[in-house]
Amino acid sequence: MEVAYKEPKNIDNLSVAQLKDLKEKRSRDVTALGLIQRGVDDPIFSRIMRASKAKQTWKTLQNEYKGDVKVRAIIQSLRRQLEKIKMEKNEVVDEFTNRIIKVMNQMKSYGEEISDKKEVIEKMLISLLKKFDLIMAIK
Repeated sequence: MEVAYKEPKNIDNLSVAQLKDLKEKRSRDVTALGLIQRGVDDPIFSRIMRASKAKQTWKTLQNEYKGDVKVRAIIQSLRRQLEKIKMEKNEVVDEFTNRIIKVMNQMKSYGEEISDKKEVIEKMLISLLKKFDLIMAIK
């Protein structure tokens, strides 16, 4: 990553060469910012969308993922939570589904992609109460 340029406070005193150089640096910064923004998923984009310079964006991402070990631990915890989730006795299916989706969205916000949606659906069906056993028989 190239060192960020310093925006001059007053461009009136710059020479033609300095103005040309400034224009080139601004162009590169805008290009880098666009590439970074297009390279991240929506949950991550929401964290960097206010940055106006590539260097700001890059620092935000570095700070966000600095605790890489911490992030992995959180994802593991969420996986365990998803594995252990069961439908509660007086819970309706919508509430149960929303709890599962909430955990999945948390995982996604930490960069974890859940690629096997069939596995999640099976988990949901297996975790339903006994009164829903007819659904499993259809499977």
